[in-house]
Amino acid sequence: MTHTATGYWLLLLVLCMGIPSLHAQETVLKFPKKSKPIHIAQHKPKGQLPRGFEPSGLTWHPRLKKLVMVGDDGETATMNIDGSSFQNKPFRVNVKTDFEAVTIADPKTDFVYIGTERPNTLIEYNIVTQEYTRQFKLGHILPHAGNEGIEAVAFVPDVNDPEGGLFYIGYQKTGSIYRVRLPIKSSSTATDSTYLDHFTPLPEHTDLAGLTWDHANNRLLALWDKPNILVALTRDGKIIKQWHKVRGANQEGIVMIDGDLYIAEDSGDLYKYPKFESSK
Repeated sequence: MTHTATGYWLLLLVLCMGIPSLHAQETVLKFPKKSKPIHIAQHKPKGQLPRGFEPSGLTWHPRLKKLVMVGDDGETATMNIDGSSFQNKPFRVNVKTDFEAVTIADPKTDFVYIGTERPNTLIEYNIVTQEYTRQFKLGHILPHAGNEGIEAVAFVPDVNDPEGGLFYIGYQKTGSIYRVRLPIKSSSTATDSTYLDHFTPLPEHTDLAGLTWDHANNRLLALWDKPNILVALTRDGKIIKQWHKVRGANQEGIVMIDGDLYIAEDSGDLYKYPKFESSK
C-alpha cells in the first residue's frame, strides 16, 4: 500500500470517529424499581372503575385539571388527578367503534380527540357537554388492520404550524408513528386529514400501545406493551432515551404530569410513578 493510500485511510478513520452515531448517543436504562407505584384507580368493589371498563387511552386536561380515559367498549371517563370524582359515559359513533387512544390539542377548549381502530378515525368530543362534534377518517392514511390499527395518539404543539401542531398517531401493526395534520384551528366543521410522514422508532417491535407529549421536557414518550419498553423521542422521531422492563402488564395509556408518570392498564388499573426519572 502506498503512503498516499495509507494517509487516505487514516484520514477516513479519523473522520468516521468524529461522526457521532445516533444509536451511540441513546441512553438505555432499566425502568425504576424502587419507586413504588400509587394505585390511582381499579375496578369495583375495591376501586371506582365499573366492572368491564378497560382503559385503553389516557391524557391530562391541564385547564380542567382532569385525567381523561377512554375504554375499549366506547366509554369516556374523567377523574381528578388522585382518582377521585370519577365519572364515565358510554359513547358510540357506530356499533363497531373501539376507543383506543385519547389526547388534548388545545387546553383552552373542552375538546379531546379519541382514536378508534375500527374504523381508523379520530373523533372530536367535548368532555364537558359530552357531545360528539366531528369525525376525521384516516383510512386512506392508515389501512384497516382489525385489532392492530390505531392504538395511540398524541398532539404535538407547534406555534409555526397553521393548525397549532400535528397529531402523532401510533399504528400497532407496524409500530410506526404517523404525523397527520387536522383542520382543528382553521375550521370547526371540516373533516379532512393530511398525511405528512411516518417513522418507525423500533423496527424490531410492533405493539405500540401509548403516546404522549411531555411538555416539560419537549419530547414524545412512546410505550410498547409486549416488550415493555418506554422510549423518549424528539418530535422528528430520533430516540433520546429508552427504559426497558416497564412495570405492569397490558399497558395502554401513558401521560407525564409534573414529573410523575401515569400508566393505564387495560386490566382496569391506573398507576402513578412519582418523580419517575429521579427514581432508581
